Order: sequence, then structure tokens, then C-alpha cells
Amino acid sequence: MEMEAVIRKKNEPLEKLLDEHTRRLWAATEANALGCDGISIISRATGISRRAILVGINENHLEVIWHQEVGKNLYWK
Repeated sequence: MEMEAVIRKKNEPLEKLLDEHTRRLWAATEANALGCDGISIISRATGISRRAILVGINENHLEVIWHQEVGKNLYWK
């Protein structure tokens, strides 16, 4: 099965359950897992804009930093 078809099949049941923020984070996580061209593949398969996926990747990254630095100041990488 083509990668985009697999992503579409994974996205279908989630589409109605996730709000914009969690959908963006899900798409970012999937794109990151796919590696090279992951953003493009997820965008084509789900209709989520590349920009929204990039925002989700940034949000995921900052959340990881925050959890690693509990009790300390949040810093930006």
C-alpha cells in the first residue's frame, strides 16, 4: 500500500475526534517519524498545510524542552 494511503487510513478515524491543535501535533509527529519528505507526504495525505505541520513540529520540540526543564526557565533552541 502506498504511504499516503496508509496515512489517510490512519487519519480517517482521528479526523473528527481531534481539534486543530492536537491534529497539528499528530501530523507533526507522523511527519517526523517518516523523516525525509515526511511533511510533504502528510500534507498530501491529510490536507493539513505544510505550514501547520511545521508549527506542530515547533510545538512538539518546545514541549519536550519544557518537560526536560521542569523547575527551570524555559529556553529556546
